[in-house]
Amino acid sequence: MGWNESDKALVIFRVNTAPKQAELIPVGGRLNDGTVMANSERLKKHINMAPDVRTLARTFSNLMFQVGAFTDEEAMKIFETSKFS
Repeated sequence: MGWNESDKALVIFRVNTAPKQAELIPVGGRLNDGTVMANSERLKKHINMAPDVRTLARTFSNLMFQVGAFTDEEAMKIFETSKFS
């Protein structure tokens, strides 16, 4: 990964490819301070199992999910608009 994980938050997006255009739907993530936000308890548990953001990014970078690096402020805006707990 090309970022310094100490000053970035990760947001996990579910990839929806139907019907035609791909869209990224935010489903969870981890802030710089370790705070985990997710749209389900199951996903929150999986995010908490990753020891660091590099592992988290590798775990969720696949055909079903993608990860984006943001500042904490940007990530919180995404979490708040998605109504994560």
